[in-house]
Amino acid sequence: MIVAKTFTGTHINNLALTYPLIYFRTNGRRGMQNILIGCKKLLKEWFSPVYSSPFVNSGYRADIDGLRAIAILAVIFFHAFPEYITGGFVGVDVFFIISGYLITGIIYRALIKNSFSFSDFYARRIRRIFPALLFLLVIITIITLPFLTFGERIQLGKQIKWASFFSENIYIVKQGAGYFALKTELMPLMHLWSLGVEEQYYIIYPLLCFIIWKINKNWILASLLFFSVASFFSSVLLFDYFPNGTFFLLHSRFWELCLGGILAIFHQKGFNDIPILDSKKHQEFFSFMGLTFILLGIFLFNNRMEYPGVLTLLPTLGTCLIIASPKATINRYLSIKSFVFIGLISYTWYLWHWPFLALVRSLNKGELPSFEFRLLLIFISLLFALFSYFYIEFPIRKKKLNFVLITCRRIRSWNNIPCSAEQVTIF
Repeated sequence: MIVAKTFTGTHINNLALTYPLIYFRTNGRRGMQNILIGCKKLLKEWFSPVYSSPFVNSGYRADIDGLRAIAILAVIFFHAFPEYITGGFVGVDVFFIISGYLITGIIYRALIKNSFSFSDFYARRIRRIFPALLFLLVIITIITLPFLTFGERIQLGKQIKWASFFSENIYIVKQGAGYFALKTELMPLMHLWSLGVEEQYYIIYPLLCFIIWKINKNWILASLLFFSVASFFSSVLLFDYFPNGTFFLLHSRFWELCLGGILAIFHQKGFNDIPILDSKKHQEFFSFMGLTFILLGIFLFNNRMEYPGVLTLLPTLGTCLIIASPKATINRYLSIKSFVFIGLISYTWYLWHWPFLALVRSLNKGELPSFEFRLLLIFISLLFALFSYFYIEFPIRKKKLNFVLITCRRIRSWNNIPCSAEQVTIF
């Protein structure tokens, strides 16, 4: 019987995570006991909190990664099962609030210390985003080309060109199709529109904050509030005249990112000094209401609503309420390892979840495949996302490691995930 020396303590966790197949090489009654023990320990490990407090390592909050897990799962299951998760597209709005919160926190802290560097900021963004995106574009090109007609190959080439410059949202608007139109849903890179919005925001926003800070540092909060109000009303008032542009372009999404930024500045200025916000009792209520708002959007919204607009306040304010309540019980549940891990890979999983589904629909005359096949596509996209995260995104963002060490170190050090606020700036 092939069994490691002792199945106790963290050794079980490391063994179960790093070498799961060893359990299936055991035999007899003791082999089954080892399998059950390993599964029990693994479940206990993955559903325990990552940290004793949501705040750790220079402001890193595990609960925010857990919130990103809710957002990415909502988006993925909406795209795969729109008949059940009718409003999962609000997950993108949750991502926008989180990105605005984290990016503003990074910029604001650097401005206070007089250490903000444009070159450093943009270099980190490129290193964080572009390698995984480039890997996606190369692999999707290789996989899809044999199945495409000449005209479809030309269209894919155009999408790749626009996506490479983070302008997929502009390309979709130029095509004249809405988010829920079949033409858009058959585009293998359609989902990169939100990445385009974020990157355009990253280009404009730091410069905007820097200029305002240099003019008068006390104006930055009022300026963000002004931009939020102006952008929000543009999304509401222009929807009837320019629905596609309102959905896809930065001007009508800017307020969501600024709303997260306002929350970040409040935290930096002493958010917890406000009694009603510092009270655990009030935070429990705010966090519960925040999660309720998000879930109502996910399960009640649908493609017949005017969106974005007034209704967008529901998931965005819900996200703000959860972020503003780090002491709440819900935030503790969002900090469990399984949620945090999904949050950490949310960017790469977002990149990979859509192209396979769009390709299969194109081959199926626009129809969604069977329920089981869609589950399989989600699983395949997860495998690609894991590979991209461990061997493309993480090594380039941090340091070079060989193929085996990357896996073993990441898995074995799961109890002490080396995260920082910089690692969770985008989805």
